[in-house]
Order: sequence, then C-alpha cells, then structure tokens
Amino acid sequence: MKNFILIIVAIGLIIGSCAKINRPDIEDKEKALKISQVYRTTGYARDVHISDNTIYVAQDETGIIIFDRTSGDIIGEKNDIPAEYITVLEQDSFMVTYSNKDKLFHCYDFTNLDSIYEIGYGFEDWYSRHPKLLTVNATKDTLQISYITKEEFFIKKYYLTLYSWQLLSGGSDLTFSDKVLKDYEIEEDYIYFSANQCGFFISDYTGQIIGTEDTPGEALAVKVIGDYAYIADRQAGLQVIDISDKENPRLLDGYDVNYGYAQSVDVEGNYLAVGFGGGGIYLFSISNPAIPQFIDKIGADEVGYIYKCVFSNGELFLASRDRGVIRLTIS
Repeated sequence: MKNFILIIVAIGLIIGSCAKINRPDIEDKEKALKISQVYRTTGYARDVHISDNTIYVAQDETGIIIFDRTSGDIIGEKNDIPAEYITVLEQDSFMVTYSNKDKLFHCYDFTNLDSIYEIGYGFEDWYSRHPKLLTVNATKDTLQISYITKEEFFIKKYYLTLYSWQLLSGGSDLTFSDKVLKDYEIEEDYIYFSANQCGFFISDYTGQIIGTEDTPGEALAVKVIGDYAYIADRQAGLQVIDISDKENPRLLDGYDVNYGYAQSVDVEGNYLAVGFGGGGIYLFSISNPAIPQFIDKIGADEVGYIYKCVFSNGELFLASRDRGVIRLTIS
C-alpha cells in the first residue's frame, strides 16, 4: 500500500511539472479595466482600426462606419457592402476592406467623410483574411497589400480600376500546402504565422520554414514582441513562445480560462490583452514578457462577444458583436 501511494504521488508530481495551462486567479484582483465609452454600430463590429482621433470599423451586414474617437459621433458611413476586415492608411484617406459576402477586397477614398467612394474592387478568394495595407500612391490607383488565404501568404502591388485590380508586381507569394493559415506578423527578415491545428511557425521570404512549435489548441492569432510570440490558441487560451532562437521556437507557458475561446491578442507597452470571444476580455502584465501575469477581466455579460481587441495610446478597444466598439481605460 505504501509503495502504491508513493507511485500515485510521483505521477502527480510528473503531471504537475508538465502542465502548461494555468487558470488565472480572478477572484481577489482589484479592477483595472473600466468601460469608458461605447460606440454603437449598425451591424456586428468584426474588425477595428484605431488612430489618435478616429475609429474605423468593419461591420458584418452593414459595411463601414467611422467614429470620432473623443465625442463618439458618427462621422462617416458606407453601408452598401458588409465588411469583415479593415485596414487603413489614414494620412492618405485610403482604406481596404474584405467582404465575406462577395469574397472580394474593396478600396475606398474617404477624403470627404460625407461622401466615401469606392475606387475599385477585385480578386475573388473564399479564404482571404487579415489584409494589411502597406502603401498607396498619390493618385490612389496603385496599392501594395499583404494578406493570407487558406494556405498562402502574399505581398502584392496592384493597379486599380473600378472593376478590377491589375497585378503590377509580386512581392512574396509563399505557399504552405500543409498549413491552414489564420494570422501573421511581418518583420524585416521573417514572417510569423498562426496556423490553426498546426500551431506556430516562422518563415523567411523565400517560403522556407525556419522553425515550428506546436501549440495545445488551435492557433488563431499571433502577436510578436521582441523575443516572444503570443498566441490566441482557441480552446487552450493564451500561449507564450520563446522565439529568441528562430530555428527552435520553444513553448513556455499557457493561460486558459473557464469559458470562451481565445481568438484575438494584442500588446502595448507592458500590457497584453486576449479576446476570448464569448468569454470576454482578459488583461495581463508582461513586465516579465516570458511570464504574463493576470490583471483583470470583463465578462461577455458586459462587453458581449469579442471578435478583436486593439490597444491604442494606453487604452484598449474591443470590436464586439453585441455592443459595437467598446473603449476601456486601464488603471
């Protein structure tokens, strides 16, 4: 009997030493997050771009809506085409959205917010996601954009006409036939990908995979800061990966919650936020970037279902299916 007890204890110690999922202690924390403003959208807020003065929102069902960041007033709308993603070059009054309804990218000039007009649209693809507008020329008829499809990453330059996009030059066209791409981060020499059940991997611009690391869940979003990649890993919550050795990324730790799936992540300064869909928003400190420390959360009963979380100038903004865009202060 004594030997049996010792065996059970030993197994418990082994399992404990291998565990990578921690549930934050949320009961005894002082509140650090506070809802300071709500921007009511006309459709589901799916994606959001925040600038110093303005909030640009992609809405399912109704399209684009633009708010004054301070007053909350609606200062522009384009309600003809639903939008799932939005990317903006504010200094050029130029934006690109992706519509899940017609599976097309759409380009807009918003120099006059009272009359936002479409410059062009193009290339049908059922799996396009996460466009990032890199450049646009002075006449707004040539743009450079990055995006991913189900198994491919692109950086391309296009010439725009109202009914088509003419490819001018291919930057990087990378195909990963065994991956299902969900999100990416671009750096000078590397591209970092979250790839659903294939976890996390690092590629160079030739398409060679430099390093990989599996994650316990489904890697939906990635944010890279310095030597660390932070993964919204769906059912496994937040995962932290050491990428100081690009050829050998190393999973460090994980933080799961009782409810909701991690699907959005962002970082600013010493703060990290994770949107848990129907589980609300969670805030962490990354003063030690290898070991995020839980600070606070707000549940879905207050903020609704979270599609996207974005930091801007010390504040946190949420694209909420049920509430619109929510502005949070951090104390």
